[in-house]
Amino acid sequence: MSYRDVKSKDESFSEVVKRIKKLREVNNESQEELAKAVNTTKYTIANIEQGKTNLALETAMLIARHYNVSIDYICGMGNDMTVPNNVLDTLCRYIMISAHTTHMKQAHKIPFISINKSLFDYLNVLDRAAQFKKDNVDDELISAWLEKEREKTLNFFQRESKEPFVEYALLSQRDIASDEVMELIENTYRESTG
Repeated sequence: MSYRDVKSKDESFSEVVKRIKKLREVNNESQEELAKAVNTTKYTIANIEQGKTNLALETAMLIARHYNVSIDYICGMGNDMTVPNNVLDTLCRYIMISAHTTHMKQAHKIPFISINKSLFDYLNVLDRAAQFKKDNVDDELISAWLEKEREKTLNFFQRESKEPFVEYALLSQRDIASDEVMELIENTYRESTG
């Protein structure tokens, strides 16, 4: 059995091949046109589409940029083709703000921030790491822990699973000083703790 035969049976590799060919065909491009756009040869594109050649990371990135799709999509690691335009677009997928109207003696609109639980947990890890640094915990130990937590969080985002959001009320100093708002917070806390 040759290397090529083993690779052709690999399901993820097969998905990469299908996606590249489909993108090229949907965009009415020849192999030669795609090759020119990503600075390679027609022969290389043909071999990639036939499953004879591994897709180099640099080529995958150039193809993703050329077709304006995510590198994860090209590599068969998800079905989301969209590429966030910038950091703000990415943040909006994981952080939202909404307003809830609460009725006390009068109606109050209180803004709430909702944050993806995995991102929230990771931000808490960063906060604890900063505290550990202040407590003179070994930097290498902190770095290894942070890297493990970062990988765990990134792996979650790559799975594209739906996770709950954590909500927090955004209160100003003036709101906190209000007896009505404090009463609402205390009642909400009592209800949530049973």
